[in-house]
Parts: sequence; structure tokens; C-alpha cells
Amino acid sequence: YIGNVLIDQVTTRYLQEYYNILLTQKAAQGNHRSPPKSISPRTVKEVHKVLRPAFSLAKKWGQISINPAIDLELPRIKTFTRDQLSEKEIQDVLIKCDDAELALIIRTLCACTLRSGELAGMTWDCVDLSNDAIANERAYVFVTKEIARLYKDDLKNTKTDVYYTFPSSKPQSKTVLVLKRPKTEQSVRKVYLPKSLALALLEHREQQAAHINALGKEYHDYNLVFAQPNGLPY
Repeated sequence: YIGNVLIDQVTTRYLQEYYNILLTQKAAQGNHRSPPKSISPRTVKEVHKVLRPAFSLAKKWGQISINPAIDLELPRIKTFTRDQLSEKEIQDVLIKCDDAELALIIRTLCACTLRSGELAGMTWDCVDLSNDAIANERAYVFVTKEIARLYKDDLKNTKTDVYYTFPSSKPQSKTVLVLKRPKTEQSVRKVYLPKSLALALLEHREQQAAHINALGKEYHDYNLVFAQPNGLPY
């Protein structure tokens, strides 16, 4: 819409019309199977976050006299409060959970306030379960990785943040699972573990080691704390 227009001909009104038109267009398909909806106000805001500093730089360079993206009216974004489980609800879930590993996953998610991708990408080299750490209640998880699904084409531009690309069971697939650095620096953090959880993770590590030893070469060992029975990531 704006790519072939001379920069000094892009006015505030022109950009406002562009934003209004965006809201009537279909969004890209993405990874969801359901048909795409219209472009959301949040996406328009993301477009604005790119254009405003770009025009600001053009003004700084003397290519335009004013920034046309300054006084635009952005569509209102509806905010929703995310539901959270109460302490009692978490306890009820754990009581009803008859899968030991799943119960430990839930405990780890709640105690460490991890995102699902961070938990799936947690590796043993980032967990301190030494006797001294547990005895002094200093056992911790260092969150430095996450599992994410990326488009194979996009992977070429993000290799510096990708530690490992997992083999795909469907070679024709356009996406692939990767172990990568979290999106933001703030997401890299150290989380201390309650002693009971540290002991449970220690027991889980011993059980996992026995399982790996029993399966031998059939187990794909990526050093993941939580993995499928064959070692592949969740």
C-alpha cells in the first residue's frame, strides 16, 4: 500500500487510511488450521511501532519535514484478564492427576512460573540439584532456552538464536521444532526451587537415567528435563 509512494507524499491522512484498510483485510494463515480472521487492532499497532520510528529517522535525515505517523488514531485493543488457578485449584488438580510425570510438570510450571515453551526446553545442564544446593535450599533452574515452532524459511534469519533444530517426522512440513533462546533478555532468569520440588526433580532424573539406559540407542537424548518416552521434545 505504501511501498511505491514517495516518502514526502505520505501524509498523516494517507497513513490513517492505510490503518483503516488493514482492519478490513484477512490475516495471514499462520499455523492454525482454522480460516484466518481479519487483521487485528494489535497487529495494526505492531505495524505502527515499525513505521513511526522509521519516519522519525527520515525526518532526522531531512527527507521529510514532519513525521506523518505522530498523530494517528490507533484502533482500540480489547484487553482480557487471563484466568489463573488458585492455590486450592492447583492442589485439586495435583490430587486428581494420576500421571506422576504430568503432576511433576504441573508442579514445576507453577513453582517456577514458566511458560510451556520454557518448560519443554529446560535441559539438565541448567538445573542445579547438587546435594549442597538442596541442603541449603539454593537449588535452581536457569531459564535460558525454550522450545518453539518456526517456519523453515524463517529459520535462516534466526540461526544465531537457535541452539538446535529437532528432526522433523514430516519432511514436507513447512515448520520445525527448535531449541532457541527466549525472545527477550528479561526472560533469561534464575528461579530457585522449593526443596520438595528439587527432591522430586532429583528422583525424576534418576528414573529418566534408568529409562535411557533401558532403551539404549532407541532413546534420542537431547538432555531435556521433560521429554516424550523416546526422548523427543513435547
